[in-house]
Amino acid sequence: MDTFLREREAYSLKDRFLAFLVLFLPLFLGCPAARAEQATSLNLIRIALLVPAGSQAQGLGQATRIFLEGRLNQPLKEKGFALQAMGVTMPVTPAEAKRRVADLKQQGFDGAISLLSGPENAILARLGNPPFPILLTWSEEVPIPPGNDSFLFGIDFEESFRPIAWTLWARKQSPSEWDFYTESLDVRLNRLAGKTEAEFANLGLSVRSYRFRRNKPEQYGNLFSLPSSGGKRSALIWLEKDQAAAIGEALVFRAGEGSFICFGKDLPVLVSSSRFRYLTQDPNGGDRFTKARLAAVWLAEAVLAGDSPPRDARKLARALEKVQRIEGSGEEIWLCPERHRPFRKAVFFLRPRSGALEITERILLEKKGENFVSPIGR
Repeated sequence: MDTFLREREAYSLKDRFLAFLVLFLPLFLGCPAARAEQATSLNLIRIALLVPAGSQAQGLGQATRIFLEGRLNQPLKEKGFALQAMGVTMPVTPAEAKRRVADLKQQGFDGAISLLSGPENAILARLGNPPFPILLTWSEEVPIPPGNDSFLFGIDFEESFRPIAWTLWARKQSPSEWDFYTESLDVRLNRLAGKTEAEFANLGLSVRSYRFRRNKPEQYGNLFSLPSSGGKRSALIWLEKDQAAAIGEALVFRAGEGSFICFGKDLPVLVSSSRFRYLTQDPNGGDRFTKARLAAVWLAEAVLAGDSPPRDARKLARALEKVQRIEGSGEEIWLCPERHRPFRKAVFFLRPRSGALEITERILLEKKGENFVSPIGR
């Protein structure tokens, strides 16, 4: 069931498999009348699956629903209750999104799993504390308030894990000379770049920094005409997708043997060179359904732990906080009840190969206080 490897892939074998599942959904879950009859004998926990507009996102919602109502429901039904999921397309504007969530609460939904992108989830989080718990499948960019009053939960580390992850990776590689590329007005990415540069310096690595001005593409040509660019130096690019793609493609032609072109944060759609390296929290090389499945397991574990269905929003939030560990796709995630997100999990480094992305390294990280460390030593 590991579908949806990357958004940029064409209609692949895995997409056909998902289409098969959706087409024959009644064989897995029964016809609507049968589902309704079964529901009358169970205490239902109603879960909204928040998805963006688009056919591929709808397919991800359908696959997640099959997983929730099928495999995960079997042990719940033995206790007399079950999860019932429904895909809900979220509007684009923040005001409409806030109304949609409020309407879902009025319609009797007990919680939600958001399958929106990280930036979309960040907008959702800025709307205020939701009326019921929401599990954010992509949550790196989302500031989740800690404590019992928050109804937001995330399956990802916050993005501050990236400096130490890149440092641990760079220590294992041969390049000792690095060029960092940043943009003068991007405070968030500049902060991550600065912390990474400090960590690199602690390892004795040489770092040069190039800073661009926003919306000045002519700067790229001037920079890459310099004889000192490229060569044996590796690059770590801390820019938004479009800028990162432009610089990454240009650097490919000047990169020397044994050097790398790394993308610090965003993953532009580039698979043209095996020198590219990406850092992601998504297992299985960025498999979207794997992340959705992990969030679903977290929810099911929370519901299963109780003797009665946690229909109240606070009861469901407390149940989610009590889950200490979840497993899926060969990965193990340890959860922090106060922070509502993981404190120990693996992150993954990817490279292009045969038009797709493959995992080259896996690094286990743990958050201690405000810092990330490797639990097996640096």
